Amino acid sequence: MARAESWRVSPQEVDPLSWFSGPLVPGVFAGIIAAYGVIASLVTRGTAPAPGLELVAIVLFVGCGIAILTLTRPRRPHLRTWQAMLVLLVAWLALLASAADLAPGSVPVEQWWATCGLALVIASLGPYSSALQVLLYGVLSTIVAGAVLWVGFVSTESFWPPITVLLIGTGPIVVATASMTVFSYTVVTLVLRSLDAPQDEIVDPAVGRFQGSTLPALIERAIPLLEEWAASGEIKAQHRSMAARLAEAVRLDLVTRSRLSWLQALVDDLPVEVIDPERRADRMLQPQKAALRGLLLAVLRTPPLDRGRLRVEFVPQGESTRVLLHSDIEVSGTGRMTALAPYYITLGTTVPNLVWHDGRQFSMEFDLPPEG
Repeated sequence: MARAESWRVSPQEVDPLSWFSGPLVPGVFAGIIAAYGVIASLVTRGTAPAPGLELVAIVLFVGCGIAILTLTRPRRPHLRTWQAMLVLLVAWLALLASAADLAPGSVPVEQWWATCGLALVIASLGPYSSALQVLLYGVLSTIVAGAVLWVGFVSTESFWPPITVLLIGTGPIVVATASMTVFSYTVVTLVLRSLDAPQDEIVDPAVGRFQGSTLPALIERAIPLLEEWAASGEIKAQHRSMAARLAEAVRLDLVTRSRLSWLQALVDDLPVEVIDPERRADRMLQPQKAALRGLLLAVLRTPPLDRGRLRVEFVPQGESTRVLLHSDIEVSGTGRMTALAPYYITLGTTVPNLVWHDGRQFSMEFDLPPEG
């Protein structure tokens, strides 16, 4: 199962906080495309029958990088296949524009830069696409580039045989596809393997709170009673009365906690209001619980949100659940919210349809799918 998932899940979905390269990779690749394209255009200047198309190709390639950068910002949903295909369509148009700008036989295939630009677009999509998606993008791009090479270079190339022209021209695309497929598959496999490892040491927060609070309170109340019995040498009526009150207090505490979800028990002494009459929070998986707990605690540590009250509401929507988070404190500017971004991204890897509403108040929502 984990091996099949490794082909269908993108690195961004499984672990967005592991990047050593940061979130600006598409922008960096767009800058490389721009620099490479400008230099190559200057080298081949004077051989173009349609001046200006090379500049159009550069602008389109750079636009692809900027589009990927915009679509993969932290607050946006995961990159969709149709969005990636639209970006690739623009990149293919850029490839055609660059090929149309060159006079037949004026530029050797090994000096044509546009296939490298297309390869960098595929590399930009890699961290946000599954291994299967990368393969799809790469195969389609290789076919498109092969058709352009056949029409624009094979018929005019006098030095290289046709198969060599195709290999040289599509080489960057094949290398980018293979490397990003391996990258996506490897990252997802390693992360899923760590998530599937035995986690016996992880204790449900509600259980941990019961063990850390209720039991010590019971011991604290019982010790004076036992000491008094030992000192008196007999059990008096007042001892029985105290023991009865202690037993009743423990029973009420246990009954109360049995009616709470893990989240309600966790935030019992925190400025957090949990509205969950159907205890739908108990349907959450352990990674979802850990991510939500981390976000809530981070919010309560972030000025000025730490001075307000946080509300978490579980809204039934049939078998699914919509979870709403809201703070009653207004925040001037978004700088203070930056500290919450890692927790937001982590939560987004465990729940679907996570949305962070822009505004002066902390507000976000996400879905919990049906059980099973």
